[in-house]
Amino acid sequence: MNCCNNLNRQLATINERLTEDVVTTVNVSSSSTTILNANANRRIVKIYALSLSLPSAEIWIRYGSGATLVNSAHPLPLRNLLIIDSAQAANVISAICTAGSASVRVSSAEKV
Repeated sequence: MNCCNNLNRQLATINERLTEDVVTTVNVSSSSTTILNANANRRIVKIYALSLSLPSAEIWIRYGSGATLVNSAHPLPLRNLLIIDSAQAANVISAICTAGSASVRVSSAEKV
């Protein structure tokens, strides 16, 4: 097995040029909120919890639409999340708050 060929196979993806971050602030409530629509060119997504109306509340993320507390992938770990998996980053991303509401900053970059 030639490890160099395996590493070089990903070279095109590594050298892919990205746009500047596009930043928005989204309010998330106890009902499903779409924080990003699908975009096949999106490569990186960063999500930060700016504030929570209740300190005990959690923000749950779903890679797709219609987030619920049952079908979501996971709570926003450490109140921030970096998504670099192209399939997840390109998908619709929705969120839901366990109680009250939250404000999240979402930034994303696309391939040029």
